[in-house]
Amino acid sequence: MARAIQLGWFLPMPETGNRRSLVHIQDGLEVTKIVAERSEVDGRNYIIADQNAFSGRQIYEDIRAALGLSTMSPLKVPSSLLHTAGRLSNRLGKVVDRLIGSECYSQARMKLDLGWRARVGRLAGLREMVAKTDEFT
Repeated sequence: MARAIQLGWFLPMPETGNRRSLVHIQDGLEVTKIVAERSEVDGRNYIIADQNAFSGRQIYEDIRAALGLSTMSPLKVPSSLLHTAGRLSNRLGKVVDRLIGSECYSQARMKLDLGWRARVGRLAGLREMVAKTDEFT
């Protein structure tokens, strides 16, 4: 997504109210280590996610900002256009669903059992992703 945004191929995401969960790899590794060291949580399943969820539009704008691009795009793509395009083919429909659908998970059990919260915010994580990826330089 970030590469396509940088190249100008990725149309602006409409604000659909969808929610997406994210987690930085550093946070994922940290909590995995905590779980591995705590025998009282043996056999429990946890979802590793940031405590906040973000819309696809927010993530799109944050990636643009991390790339040093304006977050204000002159184009506006209505979600109805994406839905219509998604009905053209099953494969395209799956792409549209992934882009504008929700993938939101609760990390409440992890917070309750372990007192854990993600520490790397989405903006910092996206900036790091862009800075460390050779494609973007």
